[in-house]
Amino acid sequence: MRFPIIPLGSVIITTLVSSASAAVMGYWRFEDGAFLEDSSGNGLSVIPTASAPSPTQAMIPVSGVGSGFAGTVPFSGATNGSYANFATGNFTRSDHAALLVTTQLTAEFYFNASVISGDTEMTVSQFRAATGERSWFVGLQSNQIRFGSSADGTNSATQNSTFALANQVQTGVDYYGAVVYDAGTVTFYLKDLTNNGAMVTSVVTGFTSSLNNSSSSLNIGSYSNSNPDYRVVGVVGEVRLSNTALGQTGLLIS
Repeated sequence: MRFPIIPLGSVIITTLVSSASAAVMGYWRFEDGAFLEDSSGNGLSVIPTASAPSPTQAMIPVSGVGSGFAGTVPFSGATNGSYANFATGNFTRSDHAALLVTTQLTAEFYFNASVISGDTEMTVSQFRAATGERSWFVGLQSNQIRFGSSADGTNSATQNSTFALANQVQTGVDYYGAVVYDAGTVTFYLKDLTNNGAMVTSVVTGFTSSLNNSSSSLNIGSYSNSNPDYRVVGVVGEVRLSNTALGQTGLLIS
């Protein structure tokens, strides 16, 4: 099964330099001693689903997969020492008032994908396949980053989705990725951490102008807390959600 792709407006390759003050909804760092805890202050710890073995914690190595995540997070100066290995399973968190978004959202994450298929591997989402439950998702598909939105919770014409950064995402490479949604305009960010590449951006217009207030669980590494389809296979760290549209200088990597 694949989610439908609805054609959108023009795609503009650009670099944004504006900044904004983030209202952080949730921030899962997967650090030692606080593996499942939320660092935002909202208390949104995640739990593993029961449908598959839980993702495991791994310390960031000197070389190899995830080594590009090492050191400190540029925006905060916090030490980045570990990540979650999503060889199986995913994490979930029941809906919470802090997760409410309507017209602005920023989703950020570090990742290294072992597999990128023709189906969407959901990195983080609130998009359960039930009536009224769809809101938004960020994932990987066909060597690209994908974002989807729904204004009314359905998978009908009000739900838009598209790809960005064509052929930019490769398996076995450490990346920083971000998607910034602002009332129908979405900016995609990608930085190759393995090879210290430049930040690449793409702006896409034509999404729904608002996001549905879903009561679905938030999921990291999969599509649904009850059906772990479209799951990430690889490692993920520093997942941060903000309820504002951040400019480039407000991102974790800046």
